[in-house]
Formats: sequence, structure tokens, C-alpha cells
Amino acid sequence: MTRISRKKKKQIKNNNNVTLPSPSHHIGIKVGDVNYHNGKKSTVTNIHSNTGCIEWEIEDIPNFDNTFHTLKELNNEMQILSVTGDTKYDKVVSEINGEIDTLFKKYRKHLRLNYPLEYEKFK
Repeated sequence: MTRISRKKKKQIKNNNNVTLPSPSHHIGIKVGDVNYHNGKKSTVTNIHSNTGCIEWEIEDIPNFDNTFHTLKELNNEMQILSVTGDTKYDKVVSEINGEIDTLFKKYRKHLRLNYPLEYEKFK
């Protein structure tokens, strides 16, 4: 059995009665705040009044940004491939490059026309 000195007992008791900081230490965070990142939408739904613990609701949302940049990168790489070395004479590579370019332009136009607010965030 381990003995604890009176001083140590007093410290332990004081540590158990610590007053936690109020939620005001979450400067700028309030219920209803929304954040978008990597195809996820997070909304602050509650801030516990005693502990300051933040509760979030997480939703999957369309990730236009990531898809757009992935297609753009693929388009750029195929354009380089289609004019470099032996592949610049390869009809299949040239054909695939044209199809990817057409697909990228079609997707970009669709975003601009149907999701203009989202498109403006990452174009």
C-alpha cells in the first residue's frame, strides 16, 4: 500500500476541483459555423457550456475542387506526353489526349454554368 503525504493529498484534491475554461476561449467559433474541406462540410452544432467541447455535424458533399484539379493535371500531363519523344507520333496517345482535353473542357463548362459559386472558389 502506497502512502500519500497530506501535502500530496491536498494537491490531488485541488486538481480534481479545477475550474475549466469557459467556451469563450474558442475565439471566433460559434454554433452554426460552417467549414468546407476535401469533400466534407462540417457545421458546429453545439459548444458545451461547462467544458467548451465542440460538437460537429459532418456531411459528405460533392468535391468539385479536387475533381477539377485532378482532371486538369491529367489533361496537362497528356498534352506533354503527346508532344514528347516517340509518343508524339503515336496516334492512340494523340487520340486519348484529345478525348481527355474534350472531357476536361466539358466538365469545366458544366461547373461554370451549373455551379458558379463553387467554381469561383477554386478556378
